[in-house]
Amino acid sequence: MIINFTVSRICKSPHVWVVLSILLCGISAHAQNTYTVNNTLFCGAGSFHQAMLDAEADGGPSLITFAEALAGETIMLAQAYRPTQDLTLDGDLNDDRQADIRIISDGRDHRFLEVHTADVRLTISGLSIENFVIPDESGGAIYTNPYQGELTLRDCRFSHNRAKRGGAIWARPFTDIRRCEFESNEAVQGGAIYLVNQGNNNPPARIFQCSFQNNTASSGGGLYLHSHYAYVQNLLAYGNTATDYGGVFFVRNGNLTIYHATLAQNRAGRGGGISWRFSGALRVYNSIATQNSAPEDPHFGGRGSEYGYLGGEGSFIGNFPTGGFTNADAQDFSLQPSSIAIDAADASFANGIAADIAGEYRTMGPAPDAGAWEYSTPLYLGFDDCNSPTLQASPYSLRSSRLHHGTGREGGHQGGGVYFDGIDDYIQGDISNRLVSGTTFSVAFWINPDDLRGKQWILGSTVGPQEEVPFLRLKDQQLEMVLAGEEEPTKYAVGQSLQTGTWQHVAFTYDHGTLRGYLNGTPTATYSWLQNITGGRLNPAITLGRSASGMQKNGAYAGYLDELYLTPEVLSEQEISALAGVRYQPSNCAIGGLDLAGSWALDDCGETSINNDVPTSPLGEAMGAEGAEGYRGTGFAFDGKDDVIRLHDSTWTTGPHDALTYSLWVYPTRTNARRETLLCRQTSGSSVLIGLDRGHPSVLMGGTQPQEYWISPKALTPHTWHHIAVSYQQGWVTLYINGERTLHRKDIKGALNFGAGYHQLGLRWDDTRAFRGRLDEVQVFRTSLNDAEIRRLYVTTLAAPASCLSSITAQRKSATGAAVEMGPNLRVYPNPTTGLFTVQYDGPLAVQVMDVQGRLQQTKQGMQKVTLDLSQQPTGWYVVHIRYGDGSTIIRKILKK
Repeated sequence: MIINFTVSRICKSPHVWVVLSILLCGISAHAQNTYTVNNTLFCGAGSFHQAMLDAEADGGPSLITFAEALAGETIMLAQAYRPTQDLTLDGDLNDDRQADIRIISDGRDHRFLEVHTADVRLTISGLSIENFVIPDESGGAIYTNPYQGELTLRDCRFSHNRAKRGGAIWARPFTDIRRCEFESNEAVQGGAIYLVNQGNNNPPARIFQCSFQNNTASSGGGLYLHSHYAYVQNLLAYGNTATDYGGVFFVRNGNLTIYHATLAQNRAGRGGGISWRFSGALRVYNSIATQNSAPEDPHFGGRGSEYGYLGGEGSFIGNFPTGGFTNADAQDFSLQPSSIAIDAADASFANGIAADIAGEYRTMGPAPDAGAWEYSTPLYLGFDDCNSPTLQASPYSLRSSRLHHGTGREGGHQGGGVYFDGIDDYIQGDISNRLVSGTTFSVAFWINPDDLRGKQWILGSTVGPQEEVPFLRLKDQQLEMVLAGEEEPTKYAVGQSLQTGTWQHVAFTYDHGTLRGYLNGTPTATYSWLQNITGGRLNPAITLGRSASGMQKNGAYAGYLDELYLTPEVLSEQEISALAGVRYQPSNCAIGGLDLAGSWALDDCGETSINNDVPTSPLGEAMGAEGAEGYRGTGFAFDGKDDVIRLHDSTWTTGPHDALTYSLWVYPTRTNARRETLLCRQTSGSSVLIGLDRGHPSVLMGGTQPQEYWISPKALTPHTWHHIAVSYQQGWVTLYINGERTLHRKDIKGALNFGAGYHQLGLRWDDTRAFRGRLDEVQVFRTSLNDAEIRRLYVTTLAAPASCLSSITAQRKSATGAAVEMGPNLRVYPNPTTGLFTVQYDGPLAVQVMDVQGRLQQTKQGMQKVTLDLSQQPTGWYVVHIRYGDGSTIIRKILKK
């Protein structure tokens, strides 16, 4: 074995130059498959030099690792090493895909590694390789010459290396480079990389998720491809320069295929972005090439100056001559929301690419984005997906989620919300890691805490092995934002104390060193000139309510959350004020979780079809009952004669050990009627019946013994809204009025008769015992809710009545103001809606949608059917003005959830 070097340094004193022979440092007599570097000395036990010597002496494949204590340290080398066996260098100390070890030259002309032996596989990860120079030869840092062999690079950085060809790398064998950065390298050909014919039996070279920046050459500022085949994916290249050809790429007699690249601000005499000559083929798909320049050839072979291509014809599909970058002047080439490149790439040429340059999902929308970056959609969690163990989020912003322990689905500020018990409840999810950066982001949400004492985790994540940190926490009655810096995380309070038992809106914005806090839409704190901030302490693996392990010093949160919004953009004061100004309109569909079998808000004004908020459930039918003012929103009025509503759920029956719960709001109008029917189960034989007996709530459980009505000793007050609930399981039944027990029987025998069928409101199963009054917010659960859950159903459903502005309460008016008959087949559906809704009628229509303050939101005309979209409007009520072809109008009201 020959080690070619004559100059080193004294092993224990890196500041003194001396001439040494190979014998001074010596060669270890032992050989192992794995070697660990644990110091930065030039030689001796534990040095990189000694590890390389031992690995070579081993005579077989070897792995060299680095002690964790060396993270961020610099190792200076005085020679090039020439491995003749398979060698792996692993400098990624904590598997975070970062270059944790810095390898630099001692300032003399030599490479880092040279391979002259066939069949050697060289693998390097997690190293920053800098300042290696070989001015008259090839491969400034790494040179691999044999036809047979492999070069694999992962998560490395090459900077300020220089050679005649390939400032950082000259490679002939199969080359696979991923997640590496090449900056300020220099050569005559191939400022960063020079790839030459790899032989007939090797696959094409691969360069994936890499960046080239500020590299220089005469030809091929980033890459020179000579008689070679290469695939490039998710590449960012900017500021590269070639005095002659190809600011980023020069292809000579080779084939280069590029997918999802961003080439910006590169420069060459000809071909500011790419130049290829003689033979071969160039294929560029779904890429952005912009602001590249080539003063000696302004036309770029007819392809247009923005693209910067020079040479023969190739294949160009899904490319864009502009990026719409976040801040190109600051070299931030991620896409801003208005970019035309978003969702605009050709999916058929995405080449099966799963991730972008940052490791995000490549397709986060209906189609891939062009360029190296995929745009991250803001995260919005409305917590309205009442019956799911996971969360529904804004499209493509949440990869996965799960509710842990007893995390409760409760009434929120808008629709459904989520409740944490302060013990072990939490939600786990996986978000985009670009939502919170070191430059800009905003977060906004509604919070209703039960307790303000101590430190409580609101939102946070796991940022490293066994390291959990909050992003938002509650401390000393205030919300705090936790920002990451070079040393310890720094906490910034929102500026005003919160209150228990009430909903409050909290927001933070961060904009290039300035953090602002808002409470209820009003600015409450500003922190300026923040230094060394690297962004929010929020990684993709997030948790809400507490840390994932439950062992973090910030305890679990107790209270409610709703309407969480997280975005890489900086929201304006006006936008935050609008978020905080949304009217309180909760929904309790979440109580009972997956056991919710039916939930009818009865907000279906003017419709004969009754919506069930439980997904995929069939519609109900209103027969005679009319829309009226409800307890929350609208409800239905019953005339005490023959009005009825049928409510369909997915067909289910109870067994001998099953349980169920009913919840409904009742507005009685008489006290002397016997056995009015509020709700019953229509099936074969008598079943469940909940009614009023001279104003006293009563319940009959058909099939059980004794077979009789059980009547509450407490009566309802007429012309007043009341909450009634009935909870049943084998052996007992409990009736509640306004959240309090008024009847409890635990001597029940037999099984409930509950076969396939449907529920109906207002009439008994034999169409007798009619109810007069109003009903609203009806729910059925396949479980027996306890006292606390019934109490929460009552407490969290606060009154928010709304009049039914529809054909039921207002006649259709002609153009002259006279009342006319309502036209047939008028429908407004679905109502409520989450966004899209349709107005349908037999004839021409002109539709205006206004908010409850009378401000015009949308206008649309059509024949027979008009579809409108409220998806961008806040949740709440909207008034729909419908004008017919004869000039007559009618008004409907629709609820946006």
